[in-house]
Amino acid sequence: MKNFKIANYRPIVLSAICLALGIFVGALTGISRVGFFIALALLVVGFILSLFLKFSSLRIATIFLLIGFIAISVVGFVKQTPYVAYDSTYLEGRVKEVSLANKETNRYVIEDATILGDEVAGLVTVDCEAVFEVGDRVGVSGSFSTIEYNPFNSYSVSKYIENVKYKMSDCTGQKIGETPLSLVELVRVKIVKTYVERMGPDEGGVALGLVLGDTSYIDYDTATDMSMSGLSHLFSVSGLHVGFMSVLVFLVLRLFRVSKQKSLIWVVAVLFTYGLLTGFPVGVIRASIMSVLMLYSEIKKQRYDQLNGLATATIILLLINPLELFSVSFLLSIGAVFGIVCFLWSFRNLYTGDKFIVKTLVSSVGVSISANVFVLPIASYYFGRISLYFVLANIIVVPIASLLYSLLVPITTLSILIEPIGILLTPFSIPIVGINAISTFVANLPFSTLQIEAPMLSSLLLSFGAVVLSKFYMGSKYSKIVLFSLSFLACALIFLLF
Repeated sequence: MKNFKIANYRPIVLSAICLALGIFVGALTGISRVGFFIALALLVVGFILSLFLKFSSLRIATIFLLIGFIAISVVGFVKQTPYVAYDSTYLEGRVKEVSLANKETNRYVIEDATILGDEVAGLVTVDCEAVFEVGDRVGVSGSFSTIEYNPFNSYSVSKYIENVKYKMSDCTGQKIGETPLSLVELVRVKIVKTYVERMGPDEGGVALGLVLGDTSYIDYDTATDMSMSGLSHLFSVSGLHVGFMSVLVFLVLRLFRVSKQKSLIWVVAVLFTYGLLTGFPVGVIRASIMSVLMLYSEIKKQRYDQLNGLATATIILLLINPLELFSVSFLLSIGAVFGIVCFLWSFRNLYTGDKFIVKTLVSSVGVSISANVFVLPIASYYFGRISLYFVLANIIVVPIASLLYSLLVPITTLSILIEPIGILLTPFSIPIVGINAISTFVANLPFSTLQIEAPMLSSLLLSFGAVVLSKFYMGSKYSKIVLFSLSFLACALIFLLF
């Protein structure tokens, strides 16, 4: 009798799935002490039993389930912060980051904060109309409270990942001094100054978002249009940026006859430096790991498996910080790449001719749709809306943005070292104006967005249905259709009921 396989068996993928599941169960049972100890006992018993069985897959599953469970439990214990709240208090600290809270208010991340002389253990977000810059020593007055630790609350997760444990609102404030900037901050300030001077504040802000993922200088209306047109991912520094940079550095070094091994070391150094400038967002780390694995496979003349690469990046990210599993940025980054891995090949097989324009168009449409297969359920759950014209906007804008990025990065790097070279950035304001115009046009089309708040379970069912349709589920076509139909109907039923 032939062995029946329903999925490709990859130990690294199984490890990633079980690690994530262990983290989820640990966060879920962490609410109840009884539930926590019951789950821990079951996992330990399962692990002990797996040691006596000959199934390696079961041993891998129980090990990573246990690791994930313990990891999130430890994080929860460490991150718990006593709740405090003041209707009005005075805080002093140093401005670490600057962004927009809304159209009228700025949001600052304050480090080295003190309240009436007492040190604050963690970073503080401050919403204030006053205008400050990175490095300013400021004093602000307003309401102060602890951000409650909750792994199932996206706002709480995003803050605790950044070690932001407190928030202040309804603030008034003033600058009381300046502090020296770090080398990374000096470089960022110089890039911002060059972009604004050479391209103008609006276009320079968009260019800064493309290159560094820094959206703090993007006009509020522009940011809204980008989101509604499905283009906000352009400012999430990830595979689009890191993949290009990795290959570019590697090929340039190879042209100068640098060995493959040394070239790879230089790629890692460049990606680490880029991570410092961008603040090591999850997309950069994920894309960097996958890019290095791909280049290493090239050096060793071995086949690079994208799914294994994605699983490896997932494991590393979750081991670094288990809270990432509940981060919207993490889920969108992993979901987009997983969609491309699952379905892009299907779109590319639709056209096997030699016409470059047609092949490029099919590939562009395929990338956009594939990336959104898992992104749309995530977006509908967290944001309550999805863009209906994302394919149209991405087909037009992504090639332009990719070309811009490929030219902006080397010019920006040179302008840091030789300031007059910054004048070469001036013409880039023209295509950026075009990107803004396209984004605004798409955002203002009839029914540009669909308001749809999907429950978590329906989003999970829809994602499961998509996995069933992918090449990694090896069941018959009949079973694919049946399972997808059942998951879709269950998803619709849950959505209608809740």
